[in-house]
Amino acid sequence: MGFVIQYQRVIRLNFWQYHWLLRGAETLVLPPSGSAAAVQDRIIRYDLRNILNIQLTPTSQEELSKRGLIFKASSTGALVASKAGYAEADPAFRLSFAVSLVDPSWQSYTLTGVNNIQENIFHLTNFGRVPAARTLLTDGGNDALRAVHHLARRGRVVRLPQQVFGTATTINVFDELSSAVTPVLTFTLPAVPDQEEYELDCRSLREGVYRFEGGNINTETFYLGLENQPALVGVVDLFTSGWPDAEYDIRLTTPP
Repeated sequence: MGFVIQYQRVIRLNFWQYHWLLRGAETLVLPPSGSAAAVQDRIIRYDLRNILNIQLTPTSQEELSKRGLIFKASSTGALVASKAGYAEADPAFRLSFAVSLVDPSWQSYTLTGVNNIQENIFHLTNFGRVPAARTLLTDGGNDALRAVHHLARRGRVVRLPQQVFGTATTINVFDELSSAVTPVLTFTLPAVPDQEEYELDCRSLREGVYRFEGGNINTETFYLGLENQPALVGVVDLFTSGWPDAEYDIRLTTPP
């Protein structure tokens, strides 16, 4: 007698690229079941994999394997599933989805107010939101991906300009995807004559969003990590605890 393994959905992530889905005055209703028949037909034929590549980051792939979860790229984004009965107990557990370019012209029909996608990436997350069965991650204002969703991107060796050259200081690094009020790293830096920047080795941190605070610097928030992915244009961080069978939508369209 064979065994049947049943799976349940943990995350469905949808990227709705309006440039390819809509014509003229058509509208895309979310959930898409309310859209016009012509839009529905394009959704059936729509394949995001011709536009963007969605993969888990290496850190998240390791975490996925530990939990026995399954990742699969789909025609609208990505799906994470588990064997039936999975419930995440760790509220700090998150899966990070790296979004990379396939269509080199994507920026021209999607982004407004973002000039350098090598040094800036979009970042979207359900962190701090009220759990819901379905969530629009780009909500607020005109509900489209736009400049406010972008962060400066840095490697994990960070250089920060000094306000007064050659000054000693202490700099704290905070995880913006954590509710903890204590820093994840603290640097006590000596005075070095004529030095113009502080150099901070943050390679012990996983990829993510971090805030730098301290004396003699401007407070900065950067996305750190994924240094070896030159085609990277965005990251989506999703927490699964308290979000069973959740579905997330992202609207990719040039704002009016």
